[in-house]
Amino acid sequence: MIEHIVLGGHNDVGMNMHAIKVGNEVILLDMGLNVDKFVQYTEDREDPNLDPKILTRIGAIPNLTPIKSWMGDIKVIIPSHGHLDHIGAVPYLGKKIPQDIVATPYTIAVIKKILQDNNYSIPNKLKEVPVNGSYKVSPTITAEFINMTHSIPHTAMVCLHTPEGNIVYANDFKLDNTPVLGKKPNLERIEQIGKEGVKLLIIESLNAGEERKTPSEAVAKEMLRDVMLGVRSKGKAIIVTTFSSHISRLKTILDFSKELDREVIFMGRSLHKYVSAAESINLVKFSDRAKVIGFKDKIATKLRQVQKNKGKYLIVMTGHQGEPQSVLSRLISNQFDFILEPDDHVIFSCSVIPNQVNIDNRDRMERELRARKVRIFKDVHVSGHASREDLKDLITILNPKTIVPSHGPEKKRIVLHDLAREMGYKSVLLDDGRTLSLP
Repeated sequence: MIEHIVLGGHNDVGMNMHAIKVGNEVILLDMGLNVDKFVQYTEDREDPNLDPKILTRIGAIPNLTPIKSWMGDIKVIIPSHGHLDHIGAVPYLGKKIPQDIVATPYTIAVIKKILQDNNYSIPNKLKEVPVNGSYKVSPTITAEFINMTHSIPHTAMVCLHTPEGNIVYANDFKLDNTPVLGKKPNLERIEQIGKEGVKLLIIESLNAGEERKTPSEAVAKEMLRDVMLGVRSKGKAIIVTTFSSHISRLKTILDFSKELDREVIFMGRSLHKYVSAAESINLVKFSDRAKVIGFKDKIATKLRQVQKNKGKYLIVMTGHQGEPQSVLSRLISNQFDFILEPDDHVIFSCSVIPNQVNIDNRDRMERELRARKVRIFKDVHVSGHASREDLKDLITILNPKTIVPSHGPEKKRIVLHDLAREMGYKSVLLDDGRTLSLP
């Protein structure tokens, strides 16, 4: 029998975590953070109490109560990729679940960097598995890390090969055949697994309502080319803000900055974290082409220098969601000796993550920028998440016996649930804490 318990990610966007039990062996998939709730709790406290009980109570990390009786049977923790809504709870739950954490190299590098930057210590061994590699969980279960494209390197579609059948975890992906960095999805292997048979498919549903195929990252590259190279910017500041973990997007920004003959500076702790992690495994070497600054005092010093000759630099900084503690927010609130002037450029190479906190923060930020008569370029971006047609293709290839729509509240998941049923598949809607049993 296969039992599947959803521990997080089905009542809100974020905090993804699933438990799979096959016989007497339990595998945990992802260990994510609800970033918004974590930030709301910590941002106004000088020394916040990060006890897991408190973080669980406020809904920032998954509640382990539903698997209380399974704790002694857990064999491994498998994060699918390095976004905080998939790995951010590791520093807090790792001590409670000391089993090995097994993931692709960049995912492990990001976890190590988070632990290092925050002086956290966990008992778990961190084990790397190459993209398209496998890990023997036990004599009867193997985890396969199939290369998949997303908005962060080394994203894996995890396939658990078990005596009860294959279980596929596709929780964050897009089918990008022309990626800017890394390999395209391993569709050949996915087709083989579909032919072998898939008993359970856990699949993301965030963009299931978008009736299209998600555009390639190559499209985002051309959008950035148009804005960065096709708009008059001589003598003006250019500030770009995007997801810190989007290494391929950062590469594109660096490439076009060279054509502009501008020196590039990355500013912000999360940018420092994700770029350092990528360089630690030789995925990229951005520090040869850009200065990476993580801490406020050094950022302040550099911005004073940039202010004297704005046309010489291009700054990539944190703040794409309007986060109050980000570099861009601090700059706008005059915490640095840098003045945004009319016709300076601010490029948002991102979308707004659709929750009220982010919507309000970005709206406030944009009002401040407009008041300064800054030129704003929004939505210079393509999503890293599968749209309706990508989802249809993957479901068709894998041909699963049962589908569980994942990654989002019910209003998101029910769209994929209805699509799966239209296609003739069995689909089950599960809220956080609920269990599915498959004989």
